[in-house]
Amino acid sequence: MAGFIPEGLSKKQIDSLIEYSKETSEKTLEQVMTQADGHLEKIREVCLENTFINVDLAETIYSVFQEVARDWDRIPGFARPWCTGMMIFFWKMSRARSSSR
Repeated sequence: MAGFIPEGLSKKQIDSLIEYSKETSEKTLEQVMTQADGHLEKIREVCLENTFINVDLAETIYSVFQEVARDWDRIPGFARPWCTGMMIFFWKMSRARSSSR
């Protein structure tokens, strides 16, 4: 699978990405983006109570998701689950971090 998995990820991160890619395999891009929209809104709400939340970073990551969505038709089919898995990874990891504080 060399070249298909980004370098620098730990085994746990790769395993999570694989799991999330499988989780999104039955979802449309629109469904995944709706979840991402909701997660970004939640981050914006929570940051009002918790100044440690980095809203600018979340918005930057979300803007990458929007670029991926705009280019969706040009993304090869084998790469699409990785893209949607990355989106789920973002909100599940940030949710896990915020609940561990």
